[in-house]
Amino acid sequence: MRTTIVSLAALAMVAFATPAVHAEGHDHRGHARYAWLKECTKKDESTYPCGKWQLALHGGGKATLGNARIFPLDSRGKVNDDAAAQVAVSGDGSHVAYFRQSDGRLAVEKVGGAVRRLPASVVPKGLGMLDVAFHLSQDGSRLAVWFAGPARPARIYDTASGALLAEIAGQETFEGFSGDAGEVLFSRQTDENVSQFDVYDTAGNELLRVDPPQIVSGNSPRGLAADGRTVAVFVDGKRPAITLHDLESGQTTGSVPVRIGGRSQVEAVDWTGVNQVTVHTTEVTAKERRVRILEVDVATGVTKVRDHYTIRGAYEFAACGG
Repeated sequence: MRTTIVSLAALAMVAFATPAVHAEGHDHRGHARYAWLKECTKKDESTYPCGKWQLALHGGGKATLGNARIFPLDSRGKVNDDAAAQVAVSGDGSHVAYFRQSDGRLAVEKVGGAVRRLPASVVPKGLGMLDVAFHLSQDGSRLAVWFAGPARPARIYDTASGALLAEIAGQETFEGFSGDAGEVLFSRQTDENVSQFDVYDTAGNELLRVDPPQIVSGNSPRGLAADGRTVAVFVDGKRPAITLHDLESGQTTGSVPVRIGGRSQVEAVDWTGVNQVTVHTTEVTAKERRVRILEVDVATGVTKVRDHYTIRGAYEFAACGG
């Protein structure tokens, strides 16, 4: 699932208790619920990131990402102290990706375990850290990296070895990994201004190229199932729902109503099981951000709240999705 980074108002951070088992029974004690970076205030009342990136863990623990950069470097290697460098958390909370403070290299850390530094060539010359976006697969085994500016291929890396697995041609928008990290979904606008979806395997081979119907292309967020063909998309409106669409047959295969509530926004939709879709919602107020993670059984239509917490006093925030 795609991790979310937002700026929030000041105060202290509060997190509610959470179940430690989710995603169809897997035990995630010790994995990250989210990463956050403290917000501090200057004399002129402007805010800035301070401290170090922290992880809130399932089970109530905390951990510090001691070598994760706080301030990004620009294309000339100059520190930008008006922004925060990106951090991404895998859907299951087992891995975290960040730029290293020590050398500026992109790295993936297994929570409580080893760190894999990726090659320096991950970031093309002439780009700053804010020109680079990255996203971990549900299980943290794959990392997608893509770039701002002129079209450059998106890259897929194996996080255990650091090896480059694939480059996907430019002018495509990264949508997400499939539930089992075996495929990756991209979208793009054609010269005829038509939305098109492309599914690739993680070796870069194109598996599907389709023009989805308006209900899929006109709504978001979206998540690709482990079968590499079924897309779950959040459809907003008077009756919000998760709608399922088969990219190969072109048929809508189901729709499950889902209560989002109040002023909440859906920020991510991910497949976390054969029939399970995880929906990440947030509600922003003047002083806090309230997060709820819903598990939707698309076979039975049953929805339950897997996790919920409130964050205050964070300059930046990156949540796990699944």
